[in-house]
Amino acid sequence: GQGAGLRLPAEPSVRYAAVVGLAARAADADEAYHAFTWLADAAGPEWLQLYVATLVSKFQATGQLGDLAGLLSRDERLAGLVAGTLELAGG
Repeated sequence: GQGAGLRLPAEPSVRYAAVVGLAARAADADEAYHAFTWLADAAGPEWLQLYVATLVSKFQATGQLGDLAGLLSRDERLAGLVAGTLELAGG
């Protein structure tokens, strides 16, 4: 990606907008994964959870959830967050 050297804003409302914006702008699973890896290095677990929850919702709505599932083997953190999000959404 092109995120080297970029930092997540410190202001919580701007940080929220940035995290949700990253999920909203991910056009495919690869873009989503690159944003996740950058965010994993730049933010705490609550922001990662927000990103994944937003991403799962978007990918469900666009029929791309299967593509996202294909990424889970790349990163255990992503797999755990997606599984938790789907569990909460299902029950």
